[in-house]
Amino acid sequence: MMTCLLTILGLVSLFSLPIELMPQQENRTLSVITRVRGGISPQEVEILVTNKIEEAMAEVTYLRQMSSISREGESVVILRFQTQADMDLVATEVREKMAGIKDDLPSEIEHPVIALFDYQSRGELVISVTSDVFNAEDIRMLADDHLKKELLSVDGVANVDVYGGRERKILVEIDQPQLSRLQVSIEEIMSRLGLSNLDVMAGSIEKEQQKIFIRTKGEFQSIQEIREIPILTQNNGRIIKLQDVAQVKDSYLESNSYARVNQVSGVTLNVQKKSGANSLKVGRDVVAVTDQLRVKYPHFFFDVIYNNGEYIEKAIHSVKISLLFGGILVSVVLLLFLRQLGLVFTVLITMPIALVSSFFVMKLIGLTINIMTLSGLALGLGMLTDSAFVIIENIVAKGSRVLAKREIIRSTEQVLPAVTASTMTTIIVFLPLIYLNEELKAIFAPIAMTITISLVISLLVSLSLIPVLIRYWSSRGRRAVGRKGFLRRLQKFYQSLLSVTLRNQATVLVIILALFFTSVLFLRQRGLELSVFEENEFTARITPPAGAKLDIVDQMAKQLEDHLEKQPDIETVSTSVTKNDPRIVVKLVSPAKRHLTKTQIVAEIREYVKQFPNFFVYFEGSETEKKAKELVIDVYGRDDQTVTKLGNTIAQKLGQSGRFIDVKISNKQAQDGYGIVIDSRRAALYELTVADIAQTIHAEVRGMRATKYHDQGKELEIVTRLDRSFVQNLEQIKNLEIINRKGKRIYLKQVASFIPAKGPVTVYHKDKFRTFQVSADMGNMDMKTAADVVKGFMSEVEFPRHYFYKFGEGYQELIQGRDQLLRALGLALILIYMLLAPLFRSYFQPVIVMLTVPLAVIGVALVVFLKGLNISNGVIMGSIMLVGIIVNNSILLVHQINFFLQQGRPIVKSVLTASTSRLRPILMTTLTTVIGMVPLTLKINETSELWRSMALTVIGGLSISAILTLIVIPNVYFIYHRIFKTLRSKSPVPIIVHFAQK
Repeated sequence: MMTCLLTILGLVSLFSLPIELMPQQENRTLSVITRVRGGISPQEVEILVTNKIEEAMAEVTYLRQMSSISREGESVVILRFQTQADMDLVATEVREKMAGIKDDLPSEIEHPVIALFDYQSRGELVISVTSDVFNAEDIRMLADDHLKKELLSVDGVANVDVYGGRERKILVEIDQPQLSRLQVSIEEIMSRLGLSNLDVMAGSIEKEQQKIFIRTKGEFQSIQEIREIPILTQNNGRIIKLQDVAQVKDSYLESNSYARVNQVSGVTLNVQKKSGANSLKVGRDVVAVTDQLRVKYPHFFFDVIYNNGEYIEKAIHSVKISLLFGGILVSVVLLLFLRQLGLVFTVLITMPIALVSSFFVMKLIGLTINIMTLSGLALGLGMLTDSAFVIIENIVAKGSRVLAKREIIRSTEQVLPAVTASTMTTIIVFLPLIYLNEELKAIFAPIAMTITISLVISLLVSLSLIPVLIRYWSSRGRRAVGRKGFLRRLQKFYQSLLSVTLRNQATVLVIILALFFTSVLFLRQRGLELSVFEENEFTARITPPAGAKLDIVDQMAKQLEDHLEKQPDIETVSTSVTKNDPRIVVKLVSPAKRHLTKTQIVAEIREYVKQFPNFFVYFEGSETEKKAKELVIDVYGRDDQTVTKLGNTIAQKLGQSGRFIDVKISNKQAQDGYGIVIDSRRAALYELTVADIAQTIHAEVRGMRATKYHDQGKELEIVTRLDRSFVQNLEQIKNLEIINRKGKRIYLKQVASFIPAKGPVTVYHKDKFRTFQVSADMGNMDMKTAADVVKGFMSEVEFPRHYFYKFGEGYQELIQGRDQLLRALGLALILIYMLLAPLFRSYFQPVIVMLTVPLAVIGVALVVFLKGLNISNGVIMGSIMLVGIIVNNSILLVHQINFFLQQGRPIVKSVLTASTSRLRPILMTTLTTVIGMVPLTLKINETSELWRSMALTVIGGLSISAILTLIVIPNVYFIYHRIFKTLRSKSPVPIIVHFAQK
């Protein structure tokens, strides 16, 4: 009944467990976005806003890393937190910190936005909206007024950015000569607009039993009403209206972005989710809303260009397929060995029960369904039948057709310590994972936990259910084991081979030692890399020359689009041309339908873009691909010019090395411009302040929002600025007019000097230092090799005091992960020894048992060589799992030899007989474990790479070590017996009860 209860609870839990790609994969990121009115420079934004926010945020709880972006009129501070951080509490703390520095920030800032998402991330989904009826501006209006609100209503969506189309505004474009003639400043016009557009509650009056509210209605009702606003009354009584000095029109601002899908103009929506929200659920909900929008707006076409949830579903589906086929393959192996469907069913029943019941325990401890938890179940699939097989082997070895109840119970109790010890050695290796850092623990702990849960449940089911089923089959008169002709021939061959090796022990040991040391040297020379899968798309990012107009960049992007459209392997081309980040996202057809690989396609496009020498185009994959395939170097310092110089030097050396591709820098070229230096003394003579002049220039040149206009429920900004014909060149800027408080007209050139200057487009910080980031595609190099190349020429770069460089997060994660996992591997070996020593009551026999570890190293080296793998976290994690699995085979051998020696048999006969009798269970348990993992090594889809190296490592190490164990361990035991015969004769008898034998 307990088994049935666990199974039912597991099935119920299965459908309620959250699904995600990786456990705790969220960046746990919060962005503080502060926009500054007046268009101040990046350097001023850095000093006046960013630095102050960074100082306040430095002490926020669980802060892991802080970076910032300061650009014209905008400051973005990005806070990344440790995995244990509660993002709701963190957000509250950040709001409190911002409230504490509110008075220290400039009065020109808008209300800071504190958002639970990564400002720099691509987004969870990218949706394109096009139409064959409406133009881009109409689509933009629909997106701003309706689509954005619909998507933001989805639970888990943090932000929606809209690209493409021009924004609708009410433009008030002023005639400068008319303004000058009337001696009216642009500030006065803005003030008039604001004061004339009011809707104010005046109060209330009481009438009998009612209270009647009175409201002053003064909001603009039409564009014509705006035009007729009086701005000045002349001495002759003539009223000067706004339309006398300006054009007022319902129009659009100049384009600040373009968006196209397969060369069709439209709008792109970039949907970002909240930190901590479930990626798959957010993706599904957004897609569901998109389907509703298609019905609601039939003249518009909605296409989901990118959906991170699709890759999650692919990954989950891939592991599910691996689980299913792994179970089928294990069943076939069991049938070949047991030759009876009843016995096969008896062994296999433990597998689905253990798997399904595991979901109930996962629910209890807060695990989710992700590729790591499912991979743990798939990796442990073949081991779930081991305990059941050993118990059956011991019971049916009695040879009786009908087994008595007491006999079955006695046989089960006889192997209880053995199967428990075998299970314990498998799961104890995961204990050191608790000492990993939070990020690594969050990834690898779920594998360990799911394997542990499933093996423990399998053991409990085997001990409780298997005897009952054996009793049932026995009572029906079924023979326990089928024909063994092939096995007998194999046992004879093995016994002959073992006899030969026992006569040539020195040769065997020399060969094994040579193989071991060769394997170690080979593995030490392999490169290091992060495990990653390639998504079915890539992004071409365009860096235009400094100061290039948006239309010029768009023309170049269109030419590249034309070329991409001709490629048969490309399915979708989505373009987003913005001022700061022009990019083209290319989605490929499925790998099965492609003529070229992704690498070949990118290489061909890289050759094509060489015809645009003024533009730098580079290519990148997803965020995880970038972290695994790009080497990032961050240069830190205080002075922008020094940091920039160092960064450019490093970038130049990367390019000259000839081993890197697409060398790029984060800080774009300094843009040509003029610095307007205001003479405060001269300004004071004209009764002006620096702030007065700066505000006027900004309003006249760029335009400022005066007030808002409501049109049929839509809120439109009224932007006031000079007519564009008056601000086309530097001479016109110099002659801009400023009206002081007394109505006197002053030209800008009278109070300011114009100095040619270059300034950074963007200022980057990381952990409060100015940074300059250099990155490059590593090509065919692994990350360790690439880092060694960089370290080689870094000695030639002279860093001033307090200036330094660091490799990016990808390299740091790789090195930290390798070191911590290797320490965990070492600790796992110690724990296994400490477990085996009291069980064997010997200090020497556990060493013999653990000699399977160096034998596994030979297998790992072989599979790394054959498959061309580098050393990744997946390979190291697979090695840790191996340590717990491979010792079980030598436990079987050593214990059985001990058993025969205790019966008084000679050492040679004991070794030969014990090894031959243990051949069947060793082959059986090894094959079921290996076969169960085989589907994980197949490239079902592009996501299979996430666990493939781990599975290959376990398969290679376990297969080779199992074969070598059957040869090496008996020989080593024989030597041990000869050398330590006296010592061993005084040792207590091991407490492990022997496994059953045929």
